[in-house]
Amino acid sequence: MSAAERTTAVEASFLALEREGLSMHVAGVVLLAGGRPVTLRDLKHLVATRVRRLPRFGQRAHTPFGGRSSSWVQVARIDYGAHLFHHELPAPGRASQLHELCARIHEQPLDRDRPLWEMHLIDGLAGGAQALVIKTHHAITDGLAGMEIAEVMFDPAAGKPRPHVPATRFVEPCLPSPLTVLQGLVGLAFTAAGGPIAVDGPFNGPVGPHRTFATATLRMDALRRLKRELGGSIDDVVVAIVAAGIGRYLREVGYPELPTALRAMLPVSTRPPARGVHLGNHVSAVFIDLPTDAEDVPALVRSVAASKATLRTAHAAAGGAMLVSAAGLLPAPVHRAILRLVSDTQFANLVLSDVPGPADQLYLLGRRVVACYPMMPLGGHVGLAVAAVSMGGTMGIGITADPGLVPEPQRLASAIERVLPSLAGETSRRAA
Repeated sequence: MSAAERTTAVEASFLALEREGLSMHVAGVVLLAGGRPVTLRDLKHLVATRVRRLPRFGQRAHTPFGGRSSSWVQVARIDYGAHLFHHELPAPGRASQLHELCARIHEQPLDRDRPLWEMHLIDGLAGGAQALVIKTHHAITDGLAGMEIAEVMFDPAAGKPRPHVPATRFVEPCLPSPLTVLQGLVGLAFTAAGGPIAVDGPFNGPVGPHRTFATATLRMDALRRLKRELGGSIDDVVVAIVAAGIGRYLREVGYPELPTALRAMLPVSTRPPARGVHLGNHVSAVFIDLPTDAEDVPALVRSVAASKATLRTAHAAAGGAMLVSAAGLLPAPVHRAILRLVSDTQFANLVLSDVPGPADQLYLLGRRVVACYPMMPLGGHVGLAVAAVSMGGTMGIGITADPGLVPEPQRLASAIERVLPSLAGETSRRAA
């Protein structure tokens, strides 16, 4: 058995944050087009032949009692029966039934005595479609690591090269040098100046153990066209569309006191450039205010782009990363207590994540990947997480929520979807 490998401060933090009712795993709901059904036996063979490229899939987390840090320990053998599962939706196999099953899967914590991953193959969807839920602990997978798993598991079309994970568009290296320490201090001061606790919002309150899940689908060609017309980046356009959709949703459900803005926590990659598949979590966070009363989406795009530019200049991500690294030096019980205290604060009104994925069409055992919809963990008092992943020609948006804080999450997803056609119509009229 190979020697144990210490967890990073970020990985240890996500392990320490987890408690009953607040699991810290992420997931991707991969929708597969109709065709010859993938069986659980097929899936097991595929994973077994490729798992060596995913080292964390063969390791479990070990934290000595009273120890200061966790470590990754190689298991003698992977028990695939404890990691691979099969489900059959009852007829007629609607999207709402899939969402309900995915929410139940997401509620269940991963077994800490085993490697921290599961895959759930789901049959019975309308039209012969299937779904695959790939569930991993946030300690071993951030957004880009999730795309590394896709790079290993999925195949390109015949004659095409292996899928390539694009570089993140918002990276701040956090190397231990006097310059980065100074940048981190500036970033901490900038974040603290905005207030460590967000004002009450419609999605805040004690988060319970149950989850709901909903999905929205955007076309990448439409997003790219809007990017060219409006400027900014794809990320800026997506964030603006989500902000506009949330505002529409709150008005439609008749929220009594619509806030002028909601503070969103945006995960930010600090992953250094590297070749190969490494998994792990290399993420910090920044905070951005999203107007909820704005109907001018092009102005929203400009506002988002300007806010992100300010955050880069202020080294906000570096400040968050430095704080996590410093906390990781504390003894495990103190580290855990501080992290859970922070988790229980109202640090934002929602979490919003956007991850770029492979641009080419992908396949799983011959089945075309239609889209991937992410699922996120929730904080102790933040009941809404919206995450987006681009894969092929589709941007899949997954909405993970506490049912007591976000009623009718599919209505929110529909409001987000409706922004894009109306926005395209507005830009066409302006061009004319």
